[in-house]
Amino acid sequence: MLELSSRRTQLMQEYIKEKIRLHVAHPQVIGSIKKHINFLEQKLKAIEGTLKEQASSDTNLSRKLEVLKSVPGVGDVLAQAIITYLPEIGTLSREAVSSLAGLTPMNQDSGNSRESVFKKEGVFYVEAYICLHSVLLKVMFKLKV
Repeated sequence: MLELSSRRTQLMQEYIKEKIRLHVAHPQVIGSIKKHINFLEQKLKAIEGTLKEQASSDTNLSRKLEVLKSVPGVGDVLAQAIITYLPEIGTLSREAVSSLAGLTPMNQDSGNSRESVFKKEGVFYVEAYICLHSVLLKVMFKLKV
């Protein structure tokens, strides 16, 4: 599941880049970009189908996915990313999981200076999915892609 999720992330990054390029591309290359977008969409659908098959064949995984998807704003992709990159979810406290994900503010004290910062050692992909998910949606909405 980790390999497929990582590949899905790579393809989605390329897909977003191509959708943005499409809006600024010279007319001579628009056809090529559209073909690449269609190719990426097919590959993404195939990977997502495989991920869903894997999830449905594992009752424990299915249960975790359903619980995560019951949270407003969490869909298939984000739920799968959380389970893939944070398999400890459901076995640790929420504080421990948020710390693992790099989403917990930590005190950074040095001499007389005291400040609260977010932990930098978190699981990058979970933090990126959670923090950048809304940003990408806003960009794509504004570009109407």
